[in-house]
This record gives sequence, C-alpha cells and structure tokens, in this order.
Amino acid sequence: GALVFIHDLIPIQFPEYSHPQEKQLHAQRMRNTLRHAKGIIVNSRCTESALRSFAESHHLPCPPILVNPLGYELPATDEAQQPDRLRKPFFILLGTIEPRKNHLLILTLWREMARRCGDKTPQLVVVGRRGWECEQVVDMLERCDAIQPHLIELNNASDEQVAALVRGARALLMPSFAEGFGMPVQEALACGTPVISTPLPAILEFAGDIPDYAEPCDGVRWMQLLADYSRPDSPLRAQQAARLTQFKDTKWQDHFDKADRFVRALD
Repeated sequence: GALVFIHDLIPIQFPEYSHPQEKQLHAQRMRNTLRHAKGIIVNSRCTESALRSFAESHHLPCPPILVNPLGYELPATDEAQQPDRLRKPFFILLGTIEPRKNHLLILTLWREMARRCGDKTPQLVVVGRRGWECEQVVDMLERCDAIQPHLIELNNASDEQVAALVRGARALLMPSFAEGFGMPVQEALACGTPVISTPLPAILEFAGDIPDYAEPCDGVRWMQLLADYSRPDSPLRAQQAARLTQFKDTKWQDHFDKADRFVRALD
C-alpha cells in the first residue's frame, strides 16, 4: 500500500475558499487514501483531527497516522537581495494571493494607515503568486492610489529574497481564515522575526503564545497591533522578541527521520 502525506482538508472544511469542484475532488482523494493507504503522515494534530472526523462521517477506518510537523530551512541572505524600493519599517505578507489568506483586510488597513500617517506609513511587502478568485485584492494592489507609495508586490521572489525579507520585517502578517499548518509563521519565528496572526488551531499548535493574535475580522485589533509594531520602541514587539527565544522549530532532517521510523514500523 501507499504512504500518503496530507497537508489539509480545507477544500472539505471550507469549500468557499476553493475552486467549485475541489470539495468533491478532495473528498474522493481522502476516501481513496483511507481505503488504500498503508499509512498516512499529516503535518499537524489539527489536520489529523479533521481527517479522523472525515473518516468517521464516511464510516471508513483510519490506517496508522503520524503527526509530523513540516521542517524549516531558510537560506543565508544579505540585505543586498532586498528590493530597491524597500525601506524600513516594513511588514511582510507571504503566501499565494487567494481569498482564504485574507489579503483584503491588510490592504484595507494600509489604505487607512496611509490616510492617517501619510509619509510615515510603514511599507507592506506582498510576496506570492496571484491565485484564484482574488479580483478585489488585485484591484487594491493595482488601482488603490493611496497605498501605492507604501506597497511592494513580488510574484516571483527567490528563496533568498523571501528569506531576506522575512528576516528584515517588523513582523510577518498571517491574517488567514484557515491553514493546515502555517509554514510562513514557523519560518519567521525560527529566524527571530515576530508574527501577528489569526489564532488558528494549526498555528497555535506549534507557535503557542509567542505571536500576537487577532481574529481575521477584527480590523480594530489588527490596526492597534500594526501601529504599535511600526514604532521603533514598540513595547509589544519587544515582548514578543523575548518570547521568541523559547520557540522550538522543526528541522527538515528531524521531519524525515521521524517519517523514516514510521515507514519502518509499518513494514
């Protein structure tokens, strides 16, 4: 039998964030996996819980499951790899531009910050390819005059560029409505960059109380956090920097060693 890695069940749990046919396709993938896989690896207890609920609702037994968080590895960088227009302070949004990632909230807040702060508005660096059903976000990126002086969009950034930007940011922003793991959060915390995130179960699972959290629809809370983190003497950022020393990341070698032990135990 096959060994299958499952990242998430988001198309089943939140079909509104996926292509119209994706819920049915992903459900068929999960049924085939449960029926035929010798073992399953998932990236979080959150994904495991979703899979077990799916199996129970479809009256299917689960093969052995290993919860095995994804690994972290950002390449070495220097600031020369950052975009020419970049200035500090800046924040980074990292991930495919799609409705689930909630870019629209952050862009709307940046428009308001530009109105309030003018030239003192921090920069926002949006890193990721443009995905599907994101017309409103694209309209903001391309046609919102107020945020243009404070916005950099990178659709094809190299790993080195991404790493340099993550390391240099005031914070990584993760306003998502749903995640199976939240790798950008792990990458940021592992290299010492604070995170402002929605309190999603998958992220709480490995990040704990280190990030500052705000619900994905709580624009007031997000604005308060952004205003604080923009200050050179930000108290909240300093407090998170102290908590960051306790973060325990997973290296890719640890991930694959754990997978290898699981595979051997299945034989």
